Amino acid sequence: LPSFFGKWQRTQKKVIQIVAEMFLRGVSTRKVGKLSKAIWGKGFSPAAVSAFNGQLKEDFLQWMNRPITTPIRYLYLDGIALKLRRKWISKEMLLCAIGITAEGKKEFLGFVLGGTESSASWDFLLRHLLQRGMRPEDLALITIDGSKGLKSALATLLPDVAIQRCIVHKLWNITGCTPWSLRSVVPAEAKRIFYAPNEQEARTIFQAFKQRWTVEAPKAVECIEK
Repeated sequence: LPSFFGKWQRTQKKVIQIVAEMFLRGVSTRKVGKLSKAIWGKGFSPAAVSAFNGQLKEDFLQWMNRPITTPIRYLYLDGIALKLRRKWISKEMLLCAIGITAEGKKEFLGFVLGGTESSASWDFLLRHLLQRGMRPEDLALITIDGSKGLKSALATLLPDVAIQRCIVHKLWNITGCTPWSLRSVVPAEAKRIFYAPNEQEARTIFQAFKQRWTVEAPKAVECIEK
């Protein structure tokens, strides 16, 4: 009898994990109920699916609060716009932090639902990383987009760490400043500036770029020059 109940409990736990994962992958609670009935012969109500998801909360909190024990050399910070469905659908920012060690190992350090990329939201995430063990003296470079809130939070909490604008974001900005008819040419040429082997060559390439595109794509030239 104990063997039977042990096997039943393990099976039940596996079913709960599968149901919760379906929901996390975007399947609605109503559809999860229909799928579970087709698979196991028993349908779970939306309330039951929500209860199953609640059991994941402890694992999530443990992951979010785990100590950062490996020295982080490079830190990437960015916000991702997501559509969230509550009683209505809204778009909010998920603020993310990715760390890279000196050996090149990448680790997703954590995230917060920021609402907007405000200074307060970024401040909360950065303080959380520091409290978990990320040391400012280990950081050589932080790569960010142009968010004013993020720059403000970094100036307060990590003022001595070098900051670099993300090249991908910058190239997107340049593309947005380029006339549609030239978007297959101008961004590609601008990319050569950022990937030059040294500063002198980068400036030489930019001067040639500026001379060529000042008339046809002045905003793109201004975006780089700024």
